[in-house]
Amino acid sequence: MNANELLLQLKLFTETTIKDILMPLRPNPDNEDPGYRVADVHIAHIPELSAVERKVPYICHNLLVKQYSQKPRELPQSLVFIRSVFVVFDEDEQTGSFMLQNLVDRLSLDLLEKRILDNRFELVLDSNTTLEVLVYQEDTRPYYMGEMLTCWDIPPIRREVDLFGGNERELFGFESREEYEH
Repeated sequence: MNANELLLQLKLFTETTIKDILMPLRPNPDNEDPGYRVADVHIAHIPELSAVERKVPYICHNLLVKQYSQKPRELPQSLVFIRSVFVVFDEDEQTGSFMLQNLVDRLSLDLLEKRILDNRFELVLDSNTTLEVLVYQEDTRPYYMGEMLTCWDIPPIRREVDLFGGNERELFGFESREEYEH
């Protein structure tokens, strides 16, 4: 459940972060001036996948991997890897590429600045894990796409049994199980 909660918090954060970036819509045969709007933000998948071109611009956050680990005599760790896909539209290649980079930069820089969502989910940046951005180099004009890969430390799953046999303070400096859980 924590991974789904992270996706929801990331969606809310993204919507707030990009709320002032208006992007052109793809023209349709019925409308000469399709206008502009903020990119839609989706989690897990794009609704109505058959109409994906009409959904542009959008960002979609997808769960890639969940890792649960616990080393002997250490607290459990839960990591979640998220792929965020960005898609924008513009008839002009230079403008489209620039809009894509602006959208990706806005979200990635705000995540790097904040690093913690909902006081529970922490962006992991260390020697093994980085925030990565990839801009697709294929010629997909008039659509421009990229992705961002992030790793998040989420609250670990808590066992219902006493993990340490009452030796919390001796092993980790915890006074009680309640202190360990917070």
